[in-house]
Amino acid sequence: MKYKDTFKTDFTKDELYDLFSENELKNIGLICLLYELGFDTVKIKEILTLFISLKNNKEEQIKLLKKFRSVLLNEIHVKQQYLDKLDYMIYEIKTDKNN
Repeated sequence: MKYKDTFKTDFTKDELYDLFSENELKNIGLICLLYELGFDTVKIKEILTLFISLKNNKEEQIKLLKKFRSVLLNEIHVKQQYLDKLDYMIYEIKTDKNN
């Protein structure tokens, strides 16, 4: 393998399956999701370790993922409340008869 090939980013699906097992690809997907959700590296390692330790217990894995879903949904609700308040302020400004 040439040096430049070690930084290849345009793998085909078959090449990825040759490099990683299906479980490793699922773990990579989980890592990416947790990163996108804003977790730091320490928390991602902690969650991934817990998730892998539960690999034979799908119910517990689902419970763990539902916990993160709940946290994310709560954050969405909070952001929606901010949007509603901003929309109301915009409405007030538009309908202000004094200016």
